[in-house]
Amino acid sequence: MRAKSFGRWLPGLVLSLAVGVASAGEDKHKYKPIHFEAELENEHVVEGAPETGATGRASAVLVGNELTVHGSFHGLSSQLRDIEADPENPGVHIHPGAAGEAYSYIYGMPVDLGADERSGIFYGRFELSDEEVALLLDERLYVDIHTVDYGPGEVRDQLRPVEPEEARKRLEKHSPAPHEVDPAEIEGTNDNAGHIH
Repeated sequence: MRAKSFGRWLPGLVLSLAVGVASAGEDKHKYKPIHFEAELENEHVVEGAPETGATGRASAVLVGNELTVHGSFHGLSSQLRDIEADPENPGVHIHPGAAGEAYSYIYGMPVDLGADERSGIFYGRFELSDEEVALLLDERLYVDIHTVDYGPGEVRDQLRPVEPEEARKRLEKHSPAPHEVDPAEIEGTNDNAGHIH
């Protein structure tokens, strides 16, 4: 008798488990990917904006809480600030903070330098916390490139959504709300540059 009962509810159990696993897998993709861009320029640096003519560009995509970033730069005045001390994290960083604000970085990105060591490409993939996602959607994460001559940053810009309406839609459903997040309290993972953790 038990065998017959087990046989009756087993297919339902398997179906429930399959739906649960599928739902967990879909959770990461329940939102449309959101693309971001940043135009890295001298004028966006907060502490004593330099006038070196260096420029850069960053593109990023947010899928679930996973952020993938890549970009390039050229015309830096000097080598990357930390290239000697930490070649895997030489000075291209993501920081929390709005335009005009400066906080410690939370993610560093590896760089492939050009022959002149003043140009290059950078990349990274990160699993953001819910607080970091809130800041990103609210245009309160920025990319900053630090050099020997300009330690606080030579070029910088906010990561801005390419389609602001998509960011706004996700932000309306997101918790915590951006106003509940203090960038000064966001702790970085500086020892894990460019890799998902």
